[in-house]
This record gives sequence, C-alpha cells and structure tokens, in this order.
Amino acid sequence: MLYSVLIASGTDALGKLTVRGTLPEDTSLVEVVAAPPGATVQNDGRSVTWQVEKLHADTILGPFTYRIKLADKTTEAPLNVLAKVSWAEPAAGSVEAQVEAGKLKPLAESGRITVDEKGTLNEKGENDLVLVGETGIWLYVPAGAISQKATLTLTRVPVDANSTPAGVADYWWCASVQISSEPAVQLNKPISISLPTRRTLTPGLPAKFFLRGEDGQWHVLGETKQSAVGLAKPNFQNANIASISMVTPTGNGVITKELDVVQITQNVQITSGVSVDDRKIGSVSGTSLPASQIQDGTSNTYINAYNYIHQDNIIAILIGAR
Repeated sequence: MLYSVLIASGTDALGKLTVRGTLPEDTSLVEVVAAPPGATVQNDGRSVTWQVEKLHADTILGPFTYRIKLADKTTEAPLNVLAKVSWAEPAAGSVEAQVEAGKLKPLAESGRITVDEKGTLNEKGENDLVLVGETGIWLYVPAGAISQKATLTLTRVPVDANSTPAGVADYWWCASVQISSEPAVQLNKPISISLPTRRTLTPGLPAKFFLRGEDGQWHVLGETKQSAVGLAKPNFQNANIASISMVTPTGNGVITKELDVVQITQNVQITSGVSVDDRKIGSVSGTSLPASQIQDGTSNTYINAYNYIHQDNIIAILIGAR
C-alpha cells in the first residue's frame, strides 16, 4: 500500500521545509517511491522524512510517496495517518494533517448506474457528480443529456499494452475503464467522468483522455478534429470543445470535463494519462491550474465538486492509495 503527502503554499514562499509522514501501526516500510526533484529523504523505521529547500508561493508540491506492508493479512491499513510539515522561513511554523477515521478498502472492479433524462442525481435529487458503486469512478450526466432510461456499466481494467494507445510516447497511464450501456444510449450533451489513478499525482496536473470504440482505434479527446466511425461517434468536428482534463485535488483521481461522446453502446474504452515530464516536476502553480479555464454553464457542478486549493497558509494532506 502507498501513502502520499501533498502540500500547498499560500501567498508567501516558504523555505527550509521538513515533510514527515508516519507509518501506520503493525506495518513496515518497503520503499520510498517518489518525491519532487531536489527533496532529500531519510527514514527511521516509523516515519519517512523529506527535506525541501523552498516552496514557492501559491504552489502545490508533491506527492511525497512511500510504500508500506502490513504485518499480517488480518491487519487493516488506516485511511490516512499523521503527516506534519514544518518550515523555518520566512518565520518558523508547522501544520499537521487531519487524521480521518476509516480503513483502506479495495475498489470494486465494476459498477452500474441507471440514468434518465434528469441526468445523474445526488441524495437530494440534484443534478450532480455521483459515485458509481464502489469503483472510485465519479460520473456527471447533465439534465437533458439523454432522452431515455439507460443502465451504464463502468468497469475498471488493468493499465497495460491492451488498454493503452500504442505509439503514444512519454505518457504515464493513470487509469482505464470500459463503458457499456443497456440499451444503447444517445447523448445530447457532453458528460464528465473522474477515474481513480493507480498512484497519487500532483493535483492540477494537466491530463489527456483517449477513447477507443468498437473499431479499435484510439483518439485523443478534444484534439483530433475528424469523424471517428465506430468510436461511439465522438464529436471531433466541434472546434469549440474545451477539453479540460486534470488530476483532482486529492491527487488520487483524474477528471475530464467534457467527454463528448454522442453514443454509448458496448466496448467503449477510456484511458487517461499525464506527461512523464510533467509528473517528474511534482509541482503546479495556482495560476496554472486547469480549473481556471472553466467558464461555461456546465462548470458549476464541476467546480463545486472539484474545487482547487485557495488558502492563506500551508496545508498537508496524507492520502492512502489502494
């Protein structure tokens, strides 16, 4: 299992930072997996500590990731554990992450959701992003997107050579899912989808979504202006599509705002990735967050559910990854 620390600065740059993540009880450290460039690391068997020279103002930094193993098969790992960030400049300070109750549970492989002309609804009956079963997949179908009742099945698939586009260089593949509909459904409006990532990533990191239909051909969402017969007919002819795709604020999801698929039948596959170079940098400035580009009317739900960080001080988040 993996745990990751993410930090975000406010209006002031900070210097001489110490980032510390603890190990849950009845676990041991396997390896330190990732950290932004320039960070140095130490571990004492019960915690992992990184030293960071500087964190620029209005910047998200991380993840700082380490892998642990459970003492035995009956042990359950907590949802998150204590993390602490301290700094010496411009004045000494520190903050601790809030520890939430709960245990890490494996995500379900597949989930179903029934949608009609009202779109996806939350518990209050409001059009909203909703969780598809226990898959970790979030889906938003706006009202009026379909004119008939349909059951969508979303199945997470392993990220491998069979589920990723061939010949696409320098991309780290985050997640892949297959979508089918019974009956086949016509979509009059774009939908939004968020997929759980294989590993925690830097929040706000730009992402790309690729679609493959029954013809077996991959196409980049929002970039290829061509008809795609057999690809559930995505509307690549619309030059006004603004495909806003990014890593979510938790770092454990990747979302696209406008999945402009006109028809869903069977075997539609969606795979998302981030640039290898972007991933290595491990930081995103507040002014570069893709969420700032969202302006159209469908964005209200999107922004409310995936609001990015605005704060006057630093925060630390420790996230467990299945």
